[in-house]
Amino acid sequence: SIMLIIKDSENTHKAVAYIRVSSQRQADEGVSLAAQKRRILDYAKFKDIPLSEDEIFQNPLSINH
Repeated sequence: SIMLIIKDSENTHKAVAYIRVSSQRQADEGVSLAAQKRRILDYAKFKDIPLSEDEIFQNPLSINH
């Protein structure tokens, strides 16, 4: 799962992102945190939204037992 939150104020954008893998299967099948991070950084760059790796929060594995 990927979430991007953008805040506009005085013609500037501020964004933070949250990424997570909700099952070991997702992690094993290429929906890794690294792949999600690349995707969200590419998207932010494409949309001209400043986003650094420090503004991407992650939850490595969120499995509900």
